[in-house]
Amino acid sequence: MNLEQVRQTRRARDLFFSGESIVSQWVPEPITRSWERSRRLGLSASDKRLFDMAAPGERRIATERGERLIRYAMPEMTRLYKAFHTQDWVLACLDVSGFVICSIGDAEGPCRELESLFRNGVSLSESAIGTGAPGCALVEQKPFIVHANEHFLDEIHGYSCAAVPLFDVNGDLIGVLNATCRSGRDLSSVCEALRVAARAIENHMLLDLPGALHVSLHYHPDLLRTPLAAVLAFSEHGQLLGGNQIARKLLGHTRSATEFDHMFDLPFARAVDELSGRNAEPIVTDTPAGIRVHLSLARHADDVMRVGKALLPPPSGKRSSHASSDMFCSDPALPTPWSRRCTPRPSCSKNSRPP
Repeated sequence: MNLEQVRQTRRARDLFFSGESIVSQWVPEPITRSWERSRRLGLSASDKRLFDMAAPGERRIATERGERLIRYAMPEMTRLYKAFHTQDWVLACLDVSGFVICSIGDAEGPCRELESLFRNGVSLSESAIGTGAPGCALVEQKPFIVHANEHFLDEIHGYSCAAVPLFDVNGDLIGVLNATCRSGRDLSSVCEALRVAARAIENHMLLDLPGALHVSLHYHPDLLRTPLAAVLAFSEHGQLLGGNQIARKLLGHTRSATEFDHMFDLPFARAVDELSGRNAEPIVTDTPAGIRVHLSLARHADDVMRVGKALLPPPSGKRSSHASSDMFCSDPALPTPWSRRCTPRPSCSKNSRPP
């Protein structure tokens, strides 16, 4: 956000709070919508809400309620935090209600004043602090960047944040992934990194569905073994158990599409048979909408064993070397969500300092 944009946003805020019309080019429409929602919620720009501390009971409840999401989010957050060249960032995962459930930051770094903001149990929802990337991402259910004085509260103008929504295997919103730093940085690349991390988190949840056959698909075969692949999970009889957001966007399927045979121009049994070979190549099929896609098993060896004798012969020999699960950024060397080996201190760690 350059100096001229800051000035335009300041003029837009003056017009907004005086009840006049805003020049549409000065502030993005989603920001204006959030300002309007914040005002309807009874918030004032001068309110001091940012550093309200969460009570110990609230922190415990938030952590317990978000335990499953924490388990999937923390490894990807740890990976992303280590990729930052500086330590003046704070990464946080919030639940669907906007409560912080875990975060990573340097307690002794430049953003140490954000420590209290990102404690477990603190609400960063739009109803709590007005316009901010986490709250907007929850409301709009899309990636969001909020710079400096685009925030509704005056006390947040020194920071910028980016957030992306997280969805479960059924496509339901379950939280957001957020990155916050001091204002003055271009967050577009950070937002894209958050998108990739969010995809990996959603894929991990999908790949953990018990008894499921996971199928990767894409119209570009080179993307089948990357976090950019669409992934669907099916039962051994071809019933749809879940999918990631990329699959929902690529296929446009809804909850009414519940069987493999209704989603592709290829019988489920035949698809599994063709993909079951140890060196099987992706197969090509069409969707009812006329989209030609490439299919492969997302985690070949594990899935072949899960389908059972009804469709596949029992596997023989050792697991092939290409059957690892690293196509979705899984890294066995990464610390678990409760690990104390990580240099950044996760706020959801069991050995976190008391407030």
